[in-house]
Amino acid sequence: MILTADLGSTFLKAALAEDTGRMYGRAVRVRLEDNSSPLCWINALDRACTALKAHYPSFDLSCIMITGNGPTVVPVAEGIPSFSVMWDGGENGTSSPAFLPKIRYLRDRRSEVYSEASLFLGSAEFLCFHLTGKACASQPPRGFEDYYWNNEKLESEGFDSNKFPPFMKTGTLLGYSRSFSCIKEGTPVLVPCPDYIPAIVGSGAMHEGMLCLRTGTGDGLNLCSSASSAPEGLMVSEHPNGRDSNLSIILPDTGAAIERARKEAGLENTDFEQSLRNARVRKECEKICLRTAQALKLFKDLPIKEIRIAHGLLDSPFLNSMRASCTGLPVYSTDCEETGLQGLAIMASSYLTGQDITSLADRTVRLKPSLPEV
Repeated sequence: MILTADLGSTFLKAALAEDTGRMYGRAVRVRLEDNSSPLCWINALDRACTALKAHYPSFDLSCIMITGNGPTVVPVAEGIPSFSVMWDGGENGTSSPAFLPKIRYLRDRRSEVYSEASLFLGSAEFLCFHLTGKACASQPPRGFEDYYWNNEKLESEGFDSNKFPPFMKTGTLLGYSRSFSCIKEGTPVLVPCPDYIPAIVGSGAMHEGMLCLRTGTGDGLNLCSSASSAPEGLMVSEHPNGRDSNLSIILPDTGAAIERARKEAGLENTDFEQSLRNARVRKECEKICLRTAQALKLFKDLPIKEIRIAHGLLDSPFLNSMRASCTGLPVYSTDCEETGLQGLAIMASSYLTGQDITSLADRTVRLKPSLPEV
């Protein structure tokens, strides 16, 4: 039995899966009362484990794999840290999509925090550190190194390199858990990863021409491609399948715009799917689907065969049909409500069984087709 957990900005979600990577039942969602508090994260993980054990009393875990929001920075000193510098900056630091600017903020603006910290960890890395006592940083995918650090960067800016944990490959063994909540001492804990990676894996977009659309407050488009470089306007990094490239772009303020439209129409507390048919909200949906179609033009002549939806705020049959109409591409959703947790389960299963992640995803992910809008 695999325990998967996703530390988001609003909820911690957790679920159990078979060692084959297939999910058990529904995920548990625990609202974070203070999303920047590491103590709140720990308590949320405790509550999630307790709730899962109530449904699955054996709770006999083969391993644990966690993902989290990033780049969030946790300064670790004595005891449990009281705060973090969140990925979006919040009231602290910077909204830069990289780690070092946030740590630079601590050094220059919160010098007492910087000097007292023995480690700087990411959000998921902190939870794994709390479980195991072992510190690591998830090794950045090829192409994303500039968002992290290296010895040259640390030396040139005068950072104390001892405060930065070693990089380890995602999905390998980090260490073994101490006794925590319902988790038995000695349970293997795997090196965590940024949350976009399990979203891609859990959507099954593991072959050339498959585009994973990660939905939420903003949308992320991730194309699996054999191209080694990206057209202007796109980022390029290593794809989770380990062979191809991940060509990507972020479309900000998509889900947020629909939520604003629902609120303006007085529908924020009504059924999400039904509210999209309201004239004001539908108009916003059309704008967002057209933005997706425009963004696909940035991929130029690279083949795009289909769109796989990674579940989030904007996964709905209504929107998926509209996306299919606007893009002219087949749009698929999965039968698993938490795509990211499904991806974590597949990655953990690869560790347990030694099987290839792509092969496991092909066998595990089950799709629901979306037809063009009528």
